[in-house]
Amino acid sequence: MAFLAPIAPALIGGALAAGGSILASRSAPKPPAPPKIPDAPKPEDMMDVIDKVAGVQAINVNGADGKKRRVIERIPRTKQEQILYDEAGDLMKNALGNIQQLYQLDPNAVIDFAPFIQSVNHLNQKRGRDIARLAQIPDFNEFAQNFKNMQKTVIDDEFRTAKNAKQAELTRMGYGVDSTAWANAEAALDRQYAEAVAKNDVTSEINARELQNKDIQNRVLAYNLGEQGRTGELDAEQMILAANREQAGERETHRAKQIQEQAGLFQTGAGIRKEDINTALQNVAPQTAQNLFASQMQGHRTNMEGSILNYQNQLGAFDRKPLNFGEIAGYHAGKIGGEMINPNSSIGKYTMGFADWLTRGKNDGFSKGLVY
Repeated sequence: MAFLAPIAPALIGGALAAGGSILASRSAPKPPAPPKIPDAPKPEDMMDVIDKVAGVQAINVNGADGKKRRVIERIPRTKQEQILYDEAGDLMKNALGNIQQLYQLDPNAVIDFAPFIQSVNHLNQKRGRDIARLAQIPDFNEFAQNFKNMQKTVIDDEFRTAKNAKQAELTRMGYGVDSTAWANAEAALDRQYAEAVAKNDVTSEINARELQNKDIQNRVLAYNLGEQGRTGELDAEQMILAANREQAGERETHRAKQIQEQAGLFQTGAGIRKEDINTALQNVAPQTAQNLFASQMQGHRTNMEGSILNYQNQLGAFDRKPLNFGEIAGYHAGKIGGEMINPNSSIGKYTMGFADWLTRGKNDGFSKGLVY
């Protein structure tokens, strides 16, 4: 066993160090394990919320790419709500169609102006013919000349008869054609004849002018009578046209009233649809989902902070806990073993001297080690 003497101190020291370490490690309590903190909630795991009052839901759906998406959509309406919604749409559609038809119908466009225009044209044509006849005044100078000629023929016949009668009378009285009595009687008859012819000329002119004036008066009277008739016809046509216009005005008033009524029906339908939209816009599903998610995040944060604080308290308590006997014994055994294998320490020098003494069987080494 002499060969173990040189390494005995090392073996003893190493055994003490290892044993002390094992003793200390087995005797020392282990520090608390760190807490397991769960993962934070993910936005795609946000809770689905259905707002049945507003008819809107905020839910997660899988898109075509397989990724989750947040969707805010209407939920199917109830049967009564859908009926009201559809009726509102039909009301708006029908009202709009009726309004378009009413605007396309112009009551003034259906007034038939053709009879009035034809009547006016006909009356103007008659007026033109009457004016033309009024302007076609006969040649009363020719009439006067003809009257003169006719009266002169009568005068000539009368004076010829009178002359023959005077000549026969003078002949019975014994006066010949060469007598003074005949000459005087013939001269008197010639004067009377000239006076009669002159008077006939004047009378013929006067009668012609009177006849001309009478003819003009008759023509004007006939024109005025015709104009009165035409005015009556025109008044009648104007009354008919005014009646048509009055009816058109009444139709226009009725049309405007119908347009207003249809616009009111359209607004009623639009109001129902708008109320449906406003109700949906006032939904709380998205905000509720966000609030719930925020509460989840806050709960996770609170739990995490509590776990960390608890772990910190556990570590502080662990650090403040005093060492037990096994930890102290192991610590000192390990320290002694380390000193024994350290040639520069006092224990190491003593151990080396003791090992040398065992090897050589002398006391000088051991004594020397003690001195050292």
